[in-house]
Amino acid sequence: MPPTPEPTLPELPASEAGRCIGPEGDVDHSPVYREILHYQDAWLARATARRGWTALPPARQVIEVGNSTRRGYDFMIDDAHLRAVKSGLLQDERGHFWLKTRLRFQCSRDEPRFYRDADLGVFEVEDHAHCVVTRDVKLCGVYLEGGCGTNPGPQHGDSIAEWWFVEVPDGGHWLGVKEVAITDDVPVCVHATPAAITTPP
Repeated sequence: MPPTPEPTLPELPASEAGRCIGPEGDVDHSPVYREILHYQDAWLARATARRGWTALPPARQVIEVGNSTRRGYDFMIDDAHLRAVKSGLLQDERGHFWLKTRLRFQCSRDEPRFYRDADLGVFEVEDHAHCVVTRDVKLCGVYLEGGCGTNPGPQHGDSIAEWWFVEVPDGGHWLGVKEVAITDDVPVCVHATPAAITTPP
């Protein structure tokens, strides 16, 4: 299989020294910020593909249903009903399996990225690219940090609210909470600095 081509650096609007670019408000609504994230994601996809890792669908949190209308299906993820197959594994009504995982950082605003290796091991990946050159971009928008507060307190592994389930249609096993970081070289990184960062109380 030929190597994945290097991602193309996004064309960012020019800004005068000391002035920001993009709209005000939440940076998530900024086209410039989305272009930067897309560029970063493309480099991460290239790095994981080189390692033979498969990206899994976004993880979801589960709720336990007290009086389910579907016998034996005591859990829900979004609108899907699921039943427990064994410890740490659920199955929805389509027959798809969902594997129990846990985030390294419970309060992160960023969506966790789960991958599966050739041995069907499932793990969370963090992007810690090594930037050869960094281009700084000052945004006019505001970054809203996660909702746990600055001191969320100790984690509780027995709480269903702290576990996430990721869809693994043809199986997989959880490798546990550990650091798996991608540190590949990236020729040019784009570092976006928001006008302000807000944190919850």
